[in-house]
Amino acid sequence: MYMVTDFSHLSSIGTGLMTETQFFNYAILAVGVLTGLILGIASAHIVGRVYCQKSSNFWTILFYMILSFVSAYGIYLGRFLRINSWEIVSDPQKVIKLFTASISTHSLVFVISFGALQFALLVLYHMVRSINVD
Repeated sequence: MYMVTDFSHLSSIGTGLMTETQFFNYAILAVGVLTGLILGIASAHIVGRVYCQKSSNFWTILFYMILSFVSAYGIYLGRFLRINSWEIVSDPQKVIKLFTASISTHSLVFVISFGALQFALLVLYHMVRSINVD
């Protein structure tokens, strides 16, 4: 889902599709983002099936919900606060400081919106994969 936020970089390649170059740039970005999105959702589905294998759909859906909102918050920390994963080890005080300072209306709106989008995609994928075709 982090790759979806890469669409925010479109302004640097132009906002219209007036030239072949812009169209090509949009297409390349979209193909990469959609590939990453599909593979990420498929991977989350596999993890959900492994951990919730003998459980009811309730536990699988709960897993997807927790994953979606934790992931959305992680995306917020990476995209907006520019925290990198290695900084947890190299500069933990900075990470803790930014982490605690990040709780705001802006972060809540992003996390709820992006988490809901991710959750909806995961549930939709789960439902499609659960259909038994005979």
